[in-house]
Amino acid sequence: MFKNIILNIIIKMLPDWTDTEAVRQFVLKVVDFLENLAAATQTTIDDAIVAALKRIASDAEAWKSLYELILGFLGSTSEPSAADPAVLKVADDTKIDPVTIIAIIKMAIELIKWWRENRK
Repeated sequence: MFKNIILNIIIKMLPDWTDTEAVRQFVLKVVDFLENLAAATQTTIDDAIVAALKRIASDAEAWKSLYELILGFLGSTSEPSAADPAVLKVADDTKIDPVTIIAIIKMAIELIKWWRENRK
């Protein structure tokens, strides 16, 4: 029961996924929280991913490029690849390693899929 209450609260906080700017502002808020979580772990990959996501979300143009890429892969049956020209462009534009870009894309896709399944 408590889990369902928490899930309902989280779902109501989620932005309209079609509103790029609303999603960007939401991600910036989430990144603040994630920075604390990443700092508490002994791994460094989570720190790198959170820092990259913050850098991208802080730049409206970089965010737009990444978000369009995420939406493109969301409707696709293909897996994102670090060799994909669109991924390489975002990586080049943001100066972030393509593998980190892929990790962000995969996390975003999983979050959106989860949201779609649980929003009812």
